[in-house]
Amino acid sequence: IYEAIMTEAVHPALIRALVEVLAPTLGAKPANIKHPDAIFYLLVKSFVPADKRRSLTSSDLVGLSATTNMSLSDAEEWRIIRKTGDDKYELVEPRSDDPFEIRKILELRGLNPDNPRPRNAIDALHLLEYYAVSLSVDEFPDRFDKLMSSNRDLVLEALDLVKILTVFLKEEDAERALCKRLLEYLPPQHLRTSDNPN
Repeated sequence: IYEAIMTEAVHPALIRALVEVLAPTLGAKPANIKHPDAIFYLLVKSFVPADKRRSLTSSDLVGLSATTNMSLSDAEEWRIIRKTGDDKYELVEPRSDDPFEIRKILELRGLNPDNPRPRNAIDALHLLEYYAVSLSVDEFPDRFDKLMSSNRDLVLEALDLVKILTVFLKEEDAERALCKRLLEYLPPQHLRTSDNPN
């Protein structure tokens, strides 16, 4: 897998170039997608084939870590990946739009959706996806505003990931539908938030 990724992006600078070129065409602001966890997640979702799960070996992870500057210890501690066997890992990602299943991912990360304290953009991404499937369109803005008020930078980064994933992921990827629903729930002023530098 790593060799395939490196064919597309040989060096971290090329990963940044990919984001710089791709993001604006999809309505995202590339400067917001800057942390290793966000780039790591985007890279794995984009290039690692998904059967039922996106599986990775330790060799894959070493290469991805070098490419994205993502600490593997952080990736495990934050439950962005988890070990499933000898030299086997998987990306922790939504595989359905079932609120119960997404909540289990949040709980795995030690996040309480009712009083969340996200540590990174992926936490914020999956919190927003959970709110989009567990709340009504009228309830969502209030919860969004609360998360945004205390975690603005992470939410901005998550929103720009959403804009890219909505277009870049295959139709059969459950997270594409989640991202599309999330964008539908956002009022116009929130859709423009990630383009506002202030």
